[in-house]
Amino acid sequence: MAYNRDLVSDLKSRIGLDDVDVLSFHQICHKIVLPPNENFVDVRRWVEREAKDLVAETGLTPQYIVEEIDWRKDAEIFTDEAYLAAVRKGRVQRLTREKREIINEIFNRYRAYQDELRRSGRMWMDGADLALTALEVVENGHPLKQSYDAVFIDEAQDFAPPWIRLAKLLQKPTGTMLLVEDPLQSLFRSFTWQEKGVSVVGRSVTLRVPFRSSREICFAAYSLVEADAFLRTEKSVEPNLTSYEVSSGEVPMLLECADMASELAALDRRIEALIASGVKPQQIAVLCHNHQVLNQFKPLEKYNCVLKTFGTMKGLEFHAVFVPHLHDVFQRVDAEDGISTMRRRIFTAMTRARQMLALSYQNTLPEPLQPLLELHS
Repeated sequence: MAYNRDLVSDLKSRIGLDDVDVLSFHQICHKIVLPPNENFVDVRRWVEREAKDLVAETGLTPQYIVEEIDWRKDAEIFTDEAYLAAVRKGRVQRLTREKREIINEIFNRYRAYQDELRRSGRMWMDGADLALTALEVVENGHPLKQSYDAVFIDEAQDFAPPWIRLAKLLQKPTGTMLLVEDPLQSLFRSFTWQEKGVSVVGRSVTLRVPFRSSREICFAAYSLVEADAFLRTEKSVEPNLTSYEVSSGEVPMLLECADMASELAALDRRIEALIASGVKPQQIAVLCHNHQVLNQFKPLEKYNCVLKTFGTMKGLEFHAVFVPHLHDVFQRVDAEDGISTMRRRIFTAMTRARQMLALSYQNTLPEPLQPLLELHS
């Protein structure tokens, strides 16, 4: 079980056993609750249509509000008071009490809308509701309850507490559960083991050797972690980069470009050269920090390489990775821990690369990424 559907497809091809179910968490939920082609409530569309006035008051984006609604359901925070008191970390923009009060009003309006849909017999669930509904169904008895001899969860740092409770219910009383996580790569959710209801004392193993990326790529990626006080506290595992098992390769490239045209041309030339050298297009990824940036690099699709945002590629690996447009990655960051959040995302993107990594920017590299310059001094 994993969060990312692309990772699930990759795991399925690697495992290749008929008697092992390899599914995303939401695919499991669909097996329990309803067919996957059922249309959920579009939370963002509702927010943009019905709460436009309140969103404008917050100064936040509709997507930010949607993420707060999802997080509240994942954390099972349904009252105004609980949300105002909740510790909320990892947000790129500041979340003041005044903004939280407005988000409370939006949340309550949205829940009232869902209740109206439910009373009229229409589809009322969104993606976050699917998990909570599946949990309730299994708790009340379902054929999948206690049906698996073993439950393995990859990228467990992205699982919310109700998700873990559901996974436990799928496991036989005498079954086995294995969870693998890297807190440094918590892009979507960040809950402690205690919050997830999992006791790991005396039952955990620490894996220190990073087998995916070359030593040089690891040094570059961890330079961002070492420069960040918050991320250093999350790095509970000190990587062993001196092990003979870690491969060696070229120092990652840091490309300074004058403008968008030159940045696109720089990536174009290098991707063309990689393919000419025998690297398969599917083993080359261009990972962007948002969809707006992604659209600017769409011309590279002519090579049939992978062109995605950071989050969609979690858990996957490629021979070569390009991380472009880093000059504006902190443009909307105004929260105290927002810089740490963006560094975390860039770290995750960088560590998708096995042998070749190139990072590019226009004119000036942002100060939070300056440690990367030391690798090329």
